[in-house]
Amino acid sequence: MKLSRPSRAFTLLELLVVIAFIALLASLLLPAISRAKSKAHSTQCTSNLRQWGLAYRQYADDNKDYLPRRGQGVKPLEQIDRPEDWFNALPPYLSLPSYQQSFTNHQRLEIGKRSFFICPSATDPGSNHFLAYAMNMNLCPWGDS
Repeated sequence: MKLSRPSRAFTLLELLVVIAFIALLASLLLPAISRAKSKAHSTQCTSNLRQWGLAYRQYADDNKDYLPRRGQGVKPLEQIDRPEDWFNALPPYLSLPSYQQSFTNHQRLEIGKRSFFICPSATDPGSNHFLAYAMNMNLCPWGDS
């Protein structure tokens, strides 16, 4: 008679228990990862806004406490060639090219690209020119022009 050796393979039940345990751990971990990603986006957006705030302050210090032009207000961004608009006047204070220079150099701002112009949680409306941040038009000293 042959002596049988114990089998070294896993049983189907053992394999299913391990898979169920891994699935349980993954289901507990995925929401935490999602919250961490959301918090990172929020932190990045807050950091961008802080940088824009510092640029506004520096611009005002250099221009008798006046802020730059607001851009086009609530209208879609159409005219990007005015150097006095906030998106062209402020980037040099952050050692960045103006929005017009970026667009002229075919560096379209898109979601997912790291940029002070883009909040990571913003959604692109699909227009030619996309800015996730805006300036309150009531702060603009330039009137309705």
